[in-house]
Amino acid sequence: MDLAPTSSPLEAAAGAAVTASHGPAVASAAETAQRLSAAAVKFESFFVAQMLKQMRQTTAALADSGSAINDRVNDSALSLAEQSVADSLAGHRAFGIADVLVRQMLPASSAATRTST
Repeated sequence: MDLAPTSSPLEAAAGAAVTASHGPAVASAAETAQRLSAAAVKFESFFVAQMLKQMRQTTAALADSGSAINDRVNDSALSLAEQSVADSLAGHRAFGIADVLVRQMLPASSAATRTST
């Protein structure tokens, strides 16, 4: 084991992962993949919610002033509905944004982990 100081904490962590036994490194990789997948789904949900919000705002701008979409009373309910739809779509990975993010961020060696999630 090399006891020379490393130049950064990231390098130290990488060195510890390399010198650790195979079992913990695999568990760590699986945990990392799972956390990355959850974060990617949350990002997809946020992105879809913003898209739905922008669509609603555009529709409101084009609608008549007396339209139900322009009624301020409906804003909260519509925002909650947009977020619920976005969460559901992201959970099903309907747009594939989360899959692309996971594929891009995980190294090729963990392809088996990506397909299992």
